[in-house]
Amino acid sequence: GRETLTMFLYLPRKRGCFVINGRFRSNQGRCSISTIPKGPSEKLERFLRHPNRFQGTSLICDARWNNDLPTAVLVYQKLLQLNDVDAKVMTEMIDAYRRLDEKNIGIVLQDMQRFGVPLVPISQRWLFQACNKLQDVAMAKTLLAMPSASWNIIDLTEFLKLFKEKGESDGIERILGIIEGKHIAIDSRFCVNLLQHYGSNASGQSKIMNLYNFVRGQPEIMSNTFFWSSLITAAGYQCNGDWLQQLFEECLKSVRPDSGLWNSIIMSFQRCGSIKRAVQAFQQMPTQLINHRTLSCVLSSYAQEQGYLEQGRELFRKMSGSSSMHDSTWMSLFGIGAINHNPSFVKEVYAACLNSGSLSRAIRGCAMNSFLKCGEAKTVLQLLKEMDETDIDHYIGTTVLCAYATQVGSMKHALDFFEMLSRRQLVTVHSWAAMFSVISRNRDEGCLRVIHAQLIQSGIESTVPLLNAMILAFGKCGMHQQAKSTFEGMSVQDRDAASWSAIISGCAVEGDLVYLKEVHRRLQESGMAITVPLSTGLIFAYAKCNDIATATDIFDQLPSTALQDPLLWCAYLAVISQDLPHLRRIHAHILHSRCPLTTELVNGLLNAYIRCGDYDTPQVIFNTMRQDETNATMWKPDQHTYISLLTASKLARSLQQTMDLHRLIEGSFEDRVVNNCILDAYIECGSLDLAEMLFAKMQNLQDVDTVTWNTMMFAYSKDGRYREATELLDQMKQFGSEPDALTWSALALACGSTSCIEEGKALYQRIRASPFAKNPTLLSYLITMFAKCGSLDMALEIWDSIPTSERNDDLVTSMMFAWGSRGQVQPVLSLYRAQESPSNDMTTAALNACSHAGKVVDALHIYESAKKSGHDRTWTTMNHNSLIDALCRAKMLDLAEAHTENFVPDRITWMTILSGCKFADDTERAPRIAEKALQFNEDASTYVLLSNIFASVRDYNMVTSIRGDMKRKGIKKIPGRVKVEVDGQITEFVVNDQTHPQGPQIRALLHELFAKMYAQGFAHDHDAVLREFESADEERVHLCEHSEKLAIGFALLNTKEGTPIKLVKNLRVCADCHEATKAISKITNRVITVRDANRWHQFKDGQCDCNDYF
Repeated sequence: GRETLTMFLYLPRKRGCFVINGRFRSNQGRCSISTIPKGPSEKLERFLRHPNRFQGTSLICDARWNNDLPTAVLVYQKLLQLNDVDAKVMTEMIDAYRRLDEKNIGIVLQDMQRFGVPLVPISQRWLFQACNKLQDVAMAKTLLAMPSASWNIIDLTEFLKLFKEKGESDGIERILGIIEGKHIAIDSRFCVNLLQHYGSNASGQSKIMNLYNFVRGQPEIMSNTFFWSSLITAAGYQCNGDWLQQLFEECLKSVRPDSGLWNSIIMSFQRCGSIKRAVQAFQQMPTQLINHRTLSCVLSSYAQEQGYLEQGRELFRKMSGSSSMHDSTWMSLFGIGAINHNPSFVKEVYAACLNSGSLSRAIRGCAMNSFLKCGEAKTVLQLLKEMDETDIDHYIGTTVLCAYATQVGSMKHALDFFEMLSRRQLVTVHSWAAMFSVISRNRDEGCLRVIHAQLIQSGIESTVPLLNAMILAFGKCGMHQQAKSTFEGMSVQDRDAASWSAIISGCAVEGDLVYLKEVHRRLQESGMAITVPLSTGLIFAYAKCNDIATATDIFDQLPSTALQDPLLWCAYLAVISQDLPHLRRIHAHILHSRCPLTTELVNGLLNAYIRCGDYDTPQVIFNTMRQDETNATMWKPDQHTYISLLTASKLARSLQQTMDLHRLIEGSFEDRVVNNCILDAYIECGSLDLAEMLFAKMQNLQDVDTVTWNTMMFAYSKDGRYREATELLDQMKQFGSEPDALTWSALALACGSTSCIEEGKALYQRIRASPFAKNPTLLSYLITMFAKCGSLDMALEIWDSIPTSERNDDLVTSMMFAWGSRGQVQPVLSLYRAQESPSNDMTTAALNACSHAGKVVDALHIYESAKKSGHDRTWTTMNHNSLIDALCRAKMLDLAEAHTENFVPDRITWMTILSGCKFADDTERAPRIAEKALQFNEDASTYVLLSNIFASVRDYNMVTSIRGDMKRKGIKKIPGRVKVEVDGQITEFVVNDQTHPQGPQIRALLHELFAKMYAQGFAHDHDAVLREFESADEERVHLCEHSEKLAIGFALLNTKEGTPIKLVKNLRVCADCHEATKAISKITNRVITVRDANRWHQFKDGQCDCNDYF
C-alpha cells in the first residue's frame, strides 16, 4: 500500500530496492510493482511546511533518481537558507549535479567552502573528476583550497597538467604549497609536467634549478631518462648555453641516454643558440642510436648558423634516397643553403627533392624562400611559371611577392600576381606588406595609391610590419606627407626599430631636414636603444639632407665595436663627396678595423670613389676582391657592383674598360638592368656601334624593357638622329613596351638636336595627347627643345602654362638655360634670385648666362653670395667651371687659374682656361694649361685648340709642330659639320665640301655676295686662319669655303627671298664666319639663326643678339 511505498522513499539507497519515477524496482531487477500516482509529492509538501535536514536529504536523493533537478535545487536552497546542511546533503547535491548538470557542480563546492562543510572522499573524487572533465580552473583552485581535502601525487599531477595547459602559474604555485605543506612525495611524472611549465617561461631558470636540486637525492627520478629529457628541454628554453652544458654533463653521469634524450639534448643546444655544442653532442652520440629525428635535429642546427654547409652536404648525401627524408628534413636542408647564401646547394637539394617525389606544397614554398634568401629571385619567379595556380598558397604567394620586391621593373607582373591572390582569397597581412615592398622597390606612386585604396577597402587590420612597409613605400615614392601621417598614427608603444628606420628613410628621400631632426629627437626621448642600423640610417639621411656635420657627429659618437658593422661604413661612405684624400683615409681605416668586406660595403666604396671623381680605383678594388679568396664567403659581385663599375667606366669614357666588363658580365651575370647600363656606357664612351650590337642581341632575346628603348632613343637623340629615334618608338610598341615620360623626353631631345621647329611642334601635339602631358620632367625637355629649335616664344608658352606652385627645379633650370641661350641674362638672374635655395643646376644656368652675356661682375656676385651663405661648399665642379668660363671670356685668366685652388679641377676646367688663352692670345700660359688638360685624356680638341691659339698670333711653326704631334700619335681632329634645313630636308656641309651637286652654283652665289660685302668694307678675321698660305687670295678663298658659309649659300640658293635660315653646327662658330653672317643678314635682308656648340646666335640687319660675346 501507499504507506509501504512511502517508507521506501526514506530508505537510503543500498543493495535491495528503490523507487524511480513512481515505480518500485529491485537492484537485481526481479521485482516490479504498480506505479505510484503522480502529482505534488506529499513528502515535499511536508518538507516545505516543516523543513529539516533529514527530509531534505531524502528529497534530494529522490529528485536525483527522478532526474528532477529543479526539485533538488529547491530543497537544497531551502536548507541553505536555514543553514541546515552537512556533508551528506552536500554529497547528495554534488551527485545530483554530477548526473544532471555537471557544468554547475562548482556551485556546491563554493557553498561547502562558504558554510565550512568538510569534503568526504566520494565528493572529493566526484569534484576532482568534474574539474578535469570541464577543465575548470576556478573550481580546481577552490577544491585545492579546501582544508579537509586529502591529496596524492597522482591527483596533483592531473591538476598540474590542467594549470599548465591554461597557463595558470598561481594554481601551480598552490599545488607546490600543498606538496610542501603536507610533505607529499613527488614522482618523475609530476616533475616532467612541472618542467614543461617552467620551460615555457623565459625566466624559469631559477625554478628549474630549484626543482633539480630538490630531486637530486631521489634515485628513482634521477635515473629516469624522460625526466632528463624534460629537464634539458626546459633548460634549453632559458637560452643559457653554459648552464645547459653543465646539465648535459650531469645527465651523462646519471643515465645512459636513449635516442629521444640525445635528440632533446641536440635540440636544446640549438634552441639556446649553442650550435657548436649541438654539433659536438651529435658527434658524441652513439651511431646505433642515430635515427631520422636525430638527423633532422642536426640538420636543423646546421640551418641556424653559417659555416656548416659542408657538414650539411655530407649528411644530405648520406641520407639521399633513404626513407628518413621527411618534410622537416628537406626544409632544414634548404635552410642550410639559405643561411650560407649558397644557391647551388639549394638547387642540388631541390633537384633531389623533385626526383624523390617529396615536393609537397610546404617544401616548395620553403625552397622558393631559400632561393630568395640566396638572392635568386629570378629562380623563384621561374619556379612560379612551372606551378599551377592551384599549387599556390598564401606562404608561396608572399614569397613570390618578396621576389618581385627585389626586381626593378617588376611592377606589372607583381600587380597581376597580387590580383590572382586576391581572387583566390590568399592575401594575408604579410602579402600586403610584401606588395608595398614591391612598390618601394619600383617607386611607383600610381600603383601605391591604388594598392593603398584596396587595403583600406579590404578592412584588414594593420599590423606593425604592414604599417612599416607602408611608411617605407610612401617615403620612397615621394609621398612624404602620407608617410608622416601613417607614422604619427602609430602609438609610441607600437613603433619598433623598423618604424623609425622607415620614416628616417622617407626624410632622406624628401630631403626634409626639419622633420628628420624632430624624428631624431623623439627617437632619443622614446627610450628605444639607437642600434647601429638606426645610426646607419640617421647618418645616411643627414648626408642626403646635406647636414654633413650632424652625420659626422653621429658617426664619431659610436662605440668602437660598431665599426665592425659593414652597413655603418656604407652610410658614412655616403657622406663623403668630392674629398678624395679623406675617402682614402677612411678606406685604410676600414681595412685596419678588419670590418668584413661584404658586398654592400664594397659597393659603398666603389660609389664613394666615383663621387670623388676617381674612376680608376673602383676597378682596382674589384680586381683585388676577385683575386682574394678569403672574401669569397662575404663578397659576391651583384647587380649594384656591376652598375657602379660601369658608371665609373662611363664617366672615365673608357671604352676598353667597358668592353672588358661586358665580357666578364656576359659569361657570369646576365641581368637586364646591368645590360641597360652596359648599353649606356657604350653610348657615353662614343661607341654607338657596340651599343647597337648589344641592343640587337637584347631584342633577339626579348630582354628589353622601356629603359632599354629609352637609352637607345637618348643615344640617337644626342647624335642628332631624330628619324632613328622615332622609329624606335614604333618598334617598342611591337615588343609590348609602353612609352613613358622619358621616352617622349628622348624624342624631344632628338628633335631639339635637329633644330627642326616643325618636327618639334608636331611632337608637342602628340605629347599633349599622351598621359604625360603635364609631367614636369617632360615639360622641361620640351622647353629645352623649343629653345634649341630657336623658338623662345614656344618655350615661354609652355612655361607660362605651368602654375607657379608646380614649377620644380628641372623646369626652372630649363627656362633659365632657354633664356641664357638667347643672351637674355636679366630674366635668368631674376628667376635665379627668386629661388629660396637654388640648385646647383640653376647656379650653372645663371653663371652660363652671365658668361655668354659678358656679365662677369654678376657671375662673381653669385659666387660671393654662395660663399657668404655657405652654399659654395656644395658647388659641383660644373658650377666652378661655369664661373671660370665667365672669368676667361672676360680675359681674367689669373683669377680663373687661381680659382682652381677652391675645388678639384677636371679636364673641362683646364680646357675652359685654355679657351680663355685664345681670347687673350696668351701663348705663354697656353702650353702649360694644355699639358694639364692632356693629363686627363689625350683628346684631339686639346691639340686643336692649342694649335688655334698659336695660329691666331700667326706662329705657324708651333701650329705645324702641334699638328705633327697629333699625326704621330694617331689623333684625328673632329671635322666641323653644319646642317641646314630646306623644305623639310636636312643637308650637311663640311669645310671645302666638294660633294654637293649644287657646289658650283653655291660658290658662284657666294662669290657675288662677298664682292658686295667687300665693297661695303667687310674684312676677314685672320685669327680664323689656322695654317699659313702663300698669298692673301688663297687665304681668302679658304675662309670662304668654311662649312657655315657653304650652308648659307645653299639656303639662299634654294629658298624664297625673306625666308629665315637656320643652321646647326657641331663646333663653336669661328670669328670670321660670325662676322660674315652678320654682313650677309644685312645684304640679303634675311634672319639667320645659328646654333653652335655653345649657344644660339640670331643674325638680323647686320647684328647678332650675342653682342659679339661668344
